Amino acid sequence: MDGVEAFGVIQAWDVDPSESWPTELIAMMKNMNSDSPAPEIIESRIDMIVAFDRRSRMKNIKVPTLVICAEDDILTPPDLSEELKNGIEGARLTQLHWGAHACSQTAPTDFMEPVQTFLSEPWVTIVPTKN
Repeated sequence: MDGVEAFGVIQAWDVDPSESWPTELIAMMKNMNSDSPAPEIIESRIDMIVAFDRRSRMKNIKVPTLVICAEDDILTPPDLSEELKNGIEGARLTQLHWGAHACSQTAPTDFMEPVQTFLSEPWVTIVPTKN
């Protein structure tokens, strides 16, 4: 699927915010729609994402790794997160029940719980990067 086809799929989504959704999520979705770039820009971005494939480098990751996804993420489906977990030695996978592609923003409490647990384990060391 190229960017044009993917953009057509995205445009076909008719997502109406549910009254049960958190107010912040509804506001975020309305803001995203009002700030959307032109279709040509979105198409070119999707083409770039589709072309960027670094799966062959997963085996080079040698640090503790936590992969988090949401079961309802249609942009990066859970099977791709499973592929990451299987491709990175010792990686762990946490699947949230909901939150879609931006689960760190749409379900921050559910997202942060496994992150905090993972980072509190004694074998995880955060090494500052050099700029």
